[in-house]
Amino acid sequence: MNKRLIFVDIDETLFFTKALIYVRDKNTKKILKKLSNKEFNTYKLKNNEEFSFEEFRSSDIFVEGSSPNKIMIYIVNELFKKGAEVALLTARQDFDNKDKLIEYLKKFGLNIGHYKNKDIHIIRTGNYINIDSTAERKKYIVNKILEKRINDFDEIVLYDDNEENLNKFYELQNEFKNKKFFTFKVEGNNIIPYKGF
Repeated sequence: MNKRLIFVDIDETLFFTKALIYVRDKNTKKILKKLSNKEFNTYKLKNNEEFSFEEFRSSDIFVEGSSPNKIMIYIVNELFKKGAEVALLTARQDFDNKDKLIEYLKKFGLNIGHYKNKDIHIIRTGNYINIDSTAERKKYIVNKILEKRINDFDEIVLYDDNEENLNKFYELQNEFKNKKFFTFKVEGNNIIPYKGF
């Protein structure tokens, strides 16, 4: 049986969330716009603008304002039970109350912990602020993991709602030619094979 490493995005993939990203004026810090996760994926900052992610650090907002994508929760739990290593690969930074977040995720059967304990690890790519885009951050993290542990896996998979993230991830197929990469685009309850099939 192939050894699989599964990466799963959180926002609009594993959970439908209501947290907003603020667009602030760089100088005055005034909020100019509030964007949904979907709007953020395509928004281009003007010269005087910057993103602010305070709502995405709030465990309270996540726990009280998110709802599970039941199909994805089922898929993740089944893949995990069948022996795949699963990691939640999010664009978020650290949450302000990690314990509250973990307790909430565990209510859905998600075995959150550390990968060294064979648990589902949460990888927060938003902490890598020196890398410009979410897609580049996700690719960088996956690349670093595979450089260290490439012999542990035959197949590497990403479930994500954002095409740029999926495309960047799939570029790694060129660097790890003897491994198989697969991507799935998640659109609500629809999970669509994207690349690698």
